[in-house]
Amino acid sequence: MAMAMIESDNMDKTDLTKGHSGGKANWSPWNMNTDQLKALGCDETCAQSLGQHDGSYDIPKATGYLLKGLRGQSTIGTACDFLHFHRDGSTGWNAGKGKGCEFSSSSCKGCREYAQAVADGASQILKNPDYGTKGYRVCEKVPHIR
Repeated sequence: MAMAMIESDNMDKTDLTKGHSGGKANWSPWNMNTDQLKALGCDETCAQSLGQHDGSYDIPKATGYLLKGLRGQSTIGTACDFLHFHRDGSTGWNAGKGKGCEFSSSSCKGCREYAQAVADGASQILKNPDYGTKGYRVCEKVPHIR
């Protein structure tokens, strides 16, 4: 939930600036891109099936891939590796693979800050479950990168 809250102001659409196809296109409320999803075992057709808007999301399917990545059950690696990939694509992942959640560099812009924001948001939701179930949200300031 914390990731979705960080990725979309209203959790109702993905970042569409990277298009509707190709490796950088984003899918699901978690904004997982096609390249990341491929590494999780979800090809481009599968990625597109996860949707880009609240009316088209396949939440159960997307949650399965999200958890697979966070649990370290893919070739991506650990949860930190997954967050690096999520934050800065294959460039960030290659730079930070195996270096933990505190890693950040010019090749993995904001990777440490993103991992910290996800962890902080998740901690807030665990302390107050209403944040995740009653329409509330946690807010995290994470610099946007291009």
